[in-house]
Amino acid sequence: MNKTVKYIIWFVVIAVCCIVSVRIQTIEEYKNSQRDGSLDAAAEVGKFWQTDFKDMKQSAIPLADLEANPELAKEKGNTVGIGAPYSVSVKIDKANVSDVNAETAALDIQGCKQKYVLRHAMIFGGSIREASKAFKVDDYTKLLDFNKISTELNMRIENKLKGKLKAGNTYTVYAVMDIPQDKPLPETIELIPFCVE
Repeated sequence: MNKTVKYIIWFVVIAVCCIVSVRIQTIEEYKNSQRDGSLDAAAEVGKFWQTDFKDMKQSAIPLADLEANPELAKEKGNTVGIGAPYSVSVKIDKANVSDVNAETAALDIQGCKQKYVLRHAMIFGGSIREASKAFKVDDYTKLLDFNKISTELNMRIENKLKGKLKAGNTYTVYAVMDIPQDKPLPETIELIPFCVE
């Protein structure tokens, strides 16, 4: 066989291999493939935020009722994981704010035996997310995305409450309370408010 024909055959074989192994993408396909698949937590929470916590307000248990019957937390609350606390929405009709510091506000509540404080800054954890029942862990492929929901909710609540609580004022408060499973309640209970009127 002629040397030129051999080179042409090799060239064709290599060209076919290259064409078959190379996939041509549109620019849009390339951009989509470069994304890390992260969730846009602001957009996810934004949809929920537009409801103005309507379902949470409607399902809120009067705090005095929950204090009298902690079993209501299992019935009305939500938990994620074995041994995690029940996060439940509560309502306080007349919450007298006795003191406000950088992170919490102490409450005087008639008809309640426990001491309560509202955490209005440095909010951590998934209590609001859990109590809302709007976000399910199974709906997210990454646990990090599920946690981003909590971070976004907590940040928005902090911003909503900034400067709103004043000592000496009385408010109607909707908040989330965590009830531990099979453990006694702490002496002072932190509530995370999601609506203060």
